[in-house]
Amino acid sequence: NLPTQGYYKVRTPTGEVGWVAGENLALYGGGFSGGEGEMPAPADPAPRPFMAAENTEKRGRKAFRLRAFGGLTLFNMADFGEVTGFNELSNGPYFGGELHFLLTRKVSMDVRIEAIVKSTVGRDDKNKRVYQFDVFSLPVMIGVGAELASSRKAEFHISALGGIALNTEVSATASSLAEPNETILQSIPFVGMFKADFGLRLGGNLYLSVEAGYRDLTTKKLEPSTSGNGSDLFENTADEVVPVTIDLSGFFFGTGVSFSF
Repeated sequence: NLPTQGYYKVRTPTGEVGWVAGENLALYGGGFSGGEGEMPAPADPAPRPFMAAENTEKRGRKAFRLRAFGGLTLFNMADFGEVTGFNELSNGPYFGGELHFLLTRKVSMDVRIEAIVKSTVGRDDKNKRVYQFDVFSLPVMIGVGAELASSRKAEFHISALGGIALNTEVSATASSLAEPNETILQSIPFVGMFKADFGLRLGGNLYLSVEAGYRDLTTKKLEPSTSGNGSDLFENTADEVVPVTIDLSGFFFGTGVSFSF
C-alpha cells in the first residue's frame, strides 16, 4: 500500500474502504498478538522504507516546479504623454518563466524572469513627424510563495516578489529623419510584485495555470539622449529638454503551463 499523492488506501474493521492522509496515520511493523479489543504493541517503531520514501517526496509533492507564462500588463505612461503629446503608449504583452522551490509543504521560494514589450507608431503633431516607439523591460525577481488551498486536481497560490528591472527603456525613432535618428530613455529601477495564481492539473505533473496581480515598476525622471535627430520631441516650448518617467506599473493577467519535477 504505497502512498498516492500523500494518501493511503485503507480498510476499516467493518470492511469499508477509503483514503486517509498519510499525516494522520501512525504505521508500525510487526503482527498483532494482543487479545480481543486490544491495540497491538509497536513492535517496530522505525518507519517502513515506503514511509521514508514518502517523506522525501513531501507526501507526493515534487520539490521543483517550472512554469512558462504570458499575458497582458496594463500600464499608462501619462508623464511620457504629457511631454511628447503621444498618449497611446500604454498596455502591452509580457512573457517569461518561473521556478518554484518547495521549502515546506505550503511555502516555496520563487524566482521569476519576465519581459515587458510594446511597439507602436505615432505622429508628432508639433513637428509633423512619424515616430516608432519601442518599450522594453526585463524584470528579474525573487520572493516567497504560499499555497492557500489544494486538492488532487487544483492548487491556489499567492506570491510576493521583488528585484530589479534590467534594460528598462523607451526609444523614439524618427523614421523620416537621417540617422542617427533614435532617442533613448534608459534605467534599471527596482520592481515589486504581488500576484495570485490558480493551477488546474491536466495529468501527471502537468498543470494549466492562470495568474493575476499588480506590478510596481517606475523609474525616476530620466533625461533623453539628445545626440540623435528627432530628440526635440522631448523639448518644451522654450526648447529645453524635459525629463520623463517610464511608468510600467499596473495590473496584469496571464496564463501558462507548469511542470513539477
